[in-house]
Order: sequence, then C-alpha cells, then structure tokens
Amino acid sequence: MALSVRIRPGTRDATRRAKKVWDRQGVRELIASLELPEHFLDPEIAFHARAPFLQGRFDTAVLEAFKTLEVEIRKAAGHGNSLIGVQLANRAFNIEDGPLTDRAAEKGEREALRSPMAGALGSYENSTSHRRVVLAASEAREMIMLASHLLQIIEARRGANR
Repeated sequence: MALSVRIRPGTRDATRRAKKVWDRQGVRELIASLELPEHFLDPEIAFHARAPFLQGRFDTAVLEAFKTLEVEIRKAAGHGNSLIGVQLANRAFNIEDGPLTDRAAEKGEREALRSPMAGALGSYENSTSHRRVVLAASEAREMIMLASHLLQIIEARRGANR
C-alpha cells in the first residue's frame, strides 16, 4: 500500500490515504486493518468484531466475535436463550443427538468438534465478558479468526441439516 505526497510547485499535499495515517491513531488503524483483513473473516464476525479491533479495543473485539458465534450456534441449533456458552455448544454438538453434530462422522470425530466449540466459548468469550483482559493485537486476531472458522463450520452444518 503506497502512501504518497503529491508535490505541486510550491506546495505539498498529502493524498487522502496519507491523510488517514497523519497521526498515531491513523497509523495504528492502518496497521490493525492490515493485521485483520476483512476478507479473512466470516461476514457476521467481520460486522461485529472488526470495528472494535480497528479501534484497538481488542478484548471487546474478541467478545463480539465469540458472542456472534454463540448467537449463530443458538440459531442453527434451534435452541432458546436459556442455554448459553459451554452448555449451548455441548447441547448443539452433543455426539448422540445434537442438532449440529454430523451423525455420519465417527464418534471420536464428533467429540473432537464438540470440544473446541465448547472450549472456545468457555475460554475466550467468558474471559472477555467477566473481567478486563489485556490482549495484544496478534492474540486478538488469532482468537477472532478462530471464531470465524468455527462459525463457518456452523454455517456448513446449518446447510447440511436443512
């Protein structure tokens, strides 16, 4: 990405792109946008988590990503609001009768998918929703991309179960 300054005789005018990174906040936002490209994310995750990430509010971005994952699990599984977090993932991906489990898969594989769904909600959503967590941009990016990957699995299950 080129940042340039157009030079006219006697003046120097920054391009619009250069003006966006004129101060420290602009530079931070540019770097953050390069660290979490929108095209790497599921559209729902991008919609809810990318803006706080770009603002440097990494804990909020992670919370929004995993809240989105939880909401989509609930919708895809047809569960009400009474189930949340780990309980919701465990029920939705129950290896015997979960609405999002792949009954054609071997039992160990079904368990292997249930486990990261529940673990991710328990570890990343809970920690950011119950206390202040200081995250580096790189940590937050990895967590958000994990939520995006898990959401794509749910989308595939939703299509397969229709």
